[in-house]
Amino acid sequence: MIFNSDKKQSFPFRVQIGSHLINRVNLTNYLGMHLDNKLNWDTHISKLESKLSCYSGKFYRIREYLSTNELKMIHFSLVYSHLQYAIGAWGSATHTSLHRLNTIHNTIIKTISWSSFRCHVTPVYSQLNLFKLEDIHQLEIAKLMHNFHSNRMPNTVDRLFTAVNCVHQGT
Repeated sequence: MIFNSDKKQSFPFRVQIGSHLINRVNLTNYLGMHLDNKLNWDTHISKLESKLSCYSGKFYRIREYLSTNELKMIHFSLVYSHLQYAIGAWGSATHTSLHRLNTIHNTIIKTISWSSFRCHVTPVYSQLNLFKLEDIHQLEIAKLMHNFHSNRMPNTVDRLFTAVNCVHQGT
C-alpha cells in the first residue's frame, strides 16, 4: 500500500522483489485496523459502527434482565474495548466521520441507563461514570504522552523518536 493524501490518482508505482511483483492495494486489515491509502479512517470507523450497531440492539433486548452494573460490565467488555483499541491512531479522524459512532455509543449509554432517547447524554455519562468517545481518545493520548515523558516507551519507539530528532536537528 502506498499512502497518499492527494485526491487525484497517484502516480504509477511498482514494487518488485526479485521476480515477484507486489500487488498494490488501497485497503488492508492490519491488526484489526482497517487502513486505506488515504488514512482517513472511514472504513475502520464504518466497520466499528456496524459492530456497535449490532451491540446496541442486544443491549436494548437484555436491559430488563440485568442490573445497570451488569450492563456496564458488558459495555466495558464489548463496546469500550472496541472503542479504545488503537483510538490513538483513528480517534483524530474528522468530526463527520466520528459523528455516527458517537451517536451509536450515546444510544447504548442511554439504553444502559434507561434514559429517554430525547434527553441530553452528558449527564447520563456522568451518572454512569463512563467516558464519551472524545474522552476515551484524550485519555489514551494522555497515557501515551505520560509513558513517553516517563521513559516507559518500548525501545523501538525510543529509537524511532531519536532518529526523527536527529533528522530534525540535522545530525
